[in-house]
Amino acid sequence: MFPSERREVDEVGKSGRLGQRVKSDKLASKVLALVAAGQTYRKIGRELDLSKNTVLEIVKRERAKLAASKGLL
Repeated sequence: MFPSERREVDEVGKSGRLGQRVKSDKLASKVLALVAAGQTYRKIGRELDLSKNTVLEIVKRERAKLAASKGLL
């Protein structure tokens, strides 16, 4: 395997996608439900075994998707 091919495999990873967001993508609906229920990011993180910063990033991503779908961005 050439070095450039190795890098490409490492970047895509086992999920077949760029990045490492597989766990947070799977938990996004649970995170949003807990946010809607009034839970703090820290408490959600503890419950789902995520950092509060990961919870924050999930919420940011979902808000951006919502804004884009409504034509606000």
